[in-house]
Amino acid sequence: MILRVLLRTELRTKSGALPLIGLLFITLLAVAGPIFAPANPLLRVDTPYLDPSFQHWLGTDEVGRDLLSRILYGIRLTWFPVLAVIALTSAIGTLVGAVAAAAGGLVELLLNRFCELMMVIPATLIALAAVASLGPGTWHLVAAISVFWWPWYARIAHTEIRRVATRAHVEAARLAGVGRPRLFLRYLLPAALPSLVVAASLDVANVILVLAMFSFLGLGAPAPAPELGAMTAQSLVSLTTHGWIPLSPAIVIFILAFTANLAGDGIRQRMEST
Repeated sequence: MILRVLLRTELRTKSGALPLIGLLFITLLAVAGPIFAPANPLLRVDTPYLDPSFQHWLGTDEVGRDLLSRILYGIRLTWFPVLAVIALTSAIGTLVGAVAAAAGGLVELLLNRFCELMMVIPATLIALAAVASLGPGTWHLVAAISVFWWPWYARIAHTEIRRVATRAHVEAARLAGVGRPRLFLRYLLPAALPSLVVAASLDVANVILVLAMFSFLGLGAPAPAPELGAMTAQSLVSLTTHGWIPLSPAIVIFILAFTANLAGDGIRQRMEST
């Protein structure tokens, strides 16, 4: 359903289609990119600090590993956790917001206050402490971020569902005896979905940068896993002598975040114009 909304809103305009095509290409690269990697990203294949050449398109790093291979694997280690965070947080937030809107009364009040409390807490710092206590690891990182990232989606879902619940066609369905589960799935959730899609699409770039930051700090997958943020951090010592080594993964992180941000902005503009 979400993919259908994305295609419907983006592919109608060329300017909106290009970022979406970019996201699809990134996803395809994350899935199939390692197949085209010229070498094992964990093993030394040549002399360290080789310049880019036809043999090693991006050269070799400080250990002698093929940099292009490590980046191709690094895209996967960045992109899939980002999608996991977005999926988990949007699902949790939608569930909490829907329960608050449907229950009303004291339950709604308590859930809203809890969401406000979670939004006030500096989520990144708390997640940083959680990952530090759990130990480095990609899925520890995904879990820690997801626990504190969902309140924004809960507020959106709650606001949209409460707004739609007062409309005439929903009241008519309720008076006609439509049960709560069907009323939610047929009338309320579809009305809240566009706003949630926009929020999720705009959030992808934020999650990319947060995950890259944690990886840069050494809290992602343990070395020598080819995470983009960790690759940048590990090769910073060679910035002034072999600058392409730390800059290559950093530029890829920027491209991922920039493409995601363009796609999210295109979806938002399209939603506002309809």
